[in-house]
Amino acid sequence: MSQSKEVHKEYIEAYRQNHP
Repeated sequence: MSQSKEVHKEYIEAYRQNHP
């Protein structure tokens, strides 16, 4: 579960940068 959360954070950060 810890890995899933880490991946989610990176995905959200990249998505936010692409969609401010």
